[in-house]
Amino acid sequence: MLNRTENILANREGDMMLLSERLISDILERGKSLASARIVPEDIAEKQPHWEPTVKADQVKVEQLKNRWKKEKDQNPMKKRESEMAQCLEYIIYTGINAEEGKNGWLGRNTVSSLTSEYDDFINKIDIIVEKTDESHDYLGLGIDATYGNADRLTEKISEIKDGLTKGKLGEIKYFINREGSFYGSIDLVPKVVVGTNVENLIHLMKIFRSEKSQELIPEHPIQLEILNQILSQLVKYCEYLEKMEKADKGKETLGLLKPRMILQKKIDYISRVIKAKKMILERTKEKFPDYRGDTKLEQIKEVLTRFESL
Repeated sequence: MLNRTENILANREGDMMLLSERLISDILERGKSLASARIVPEDIAEKQPHWEPTVKADQVKVEQLKNRWKKEKDQNPMKKRESEMAQCLEYIIYTGINAEEGKNGWLGRNTVSSLTSEYDDFINKIDIIVEKTDESHDYLGLGIDATYGNADRLTEKISEIKDGLTKGKLGEIKYFINREGSFYGSIDLVPKVVVGTNVENLIHLMKIFRSEKSQELIPEHPIQLEILNQILSQLVKYCEYLEKMEKADKGKETLGLLKPRMILQKKIDYISRVIKAKKMILERTKEKFPDYRGDTKLEQIKEVLTRFESL
């Protein structure tokens, strides 16, 4: 039986789902224009024919997973709605990162992103791959979490990341094409984090995204600072975890932890610099968003990270 607080949350979540139904439909329709931003495995096979058998085999796996997921959503309207809202958030974050020329995207300048292939979405649990277009060519994988109130799925996603770290592994993108079109293939050692927002703020963002001023306002929205801090808190915890494992291993190289830890540290340094710069920039634009009340997802992520080693 639900207690009073759980009943309030459940009723509130139901209300939010009803309120956002038309809005979700509008955003998903608008998101179709971003189809070209999704990596297509067939494009890799076209450039590198030896990939063709792999691509065909993976297409079968993806169709099976899509059919299974569709059945689950058809049987559970709440799960279907949460999946749609996560898709909306994915489009919004993608737009925030890929700001128009002259604007500072959510993850800093010289940073672009692509929507991952359906294979990498389903199998590798990465929705957006972020790429630095300067000489570093660094990468960051984002998993999107738009659930409300219940931390179970967030905990599950972070636990999966921990399982990889325990084996000395970061994220992997099986199908990747860089922005220049000079690389077609797989990349590994991609730091992977989970980002998201609560439903109230997602609806707030969706209304902006649907407006005529979306290209101007989304790159300036203060929620980017929350998302940057979500990313930073995870990177720091993951780096600390690998360092602790290294010390327990007493310098042995059996787990190969040094390289992934150094990659995480590099990302920590970069995201920290972006946050410092963003604080000054966003201070000048916050009055454009009087309805924004801050986000609770960062605290939810931090709570899960306090239990990281026991996940």
